[in-house]
Amino acid sequence: MQIYLNCLFTVIIELLLFVLLGYREKKFLLLVICTNTATNIFLNLLLYHVDYHLFIIPLELLIVLSEYIIYALYLNRSKRLFEYVFLANLITFMIGLLI
Repeated sequence: MQIYLNCLFTVIIELLLFVLLGYREKKFLLLVICTNTATNIFLNLLLYHVDYHLFIIPLELLIVLSEYIIYALYLNRSKRLFEYVFLANLITFMIGLLI
């Protein structure tokens, strides 16, 4: 059950952040929802089987890169997009540490 709550939390936060940053196209927002759902479930399932403290940072960076590549294929590559993806993941990671 916790994995689903983590996923929902991440999707909501990152979706809101992209909307606040000006991304309002429905197809892109649906892509954000699907991508975040997939990467979050993948990350949480993987972390269940490895040492969290050893792998969390490398895996989070892999998630940032994966999400950026997916979004860039849809929107085109840009430094700003990478920064937004990194920021979205950093915010959800930091909030996750606090709760």
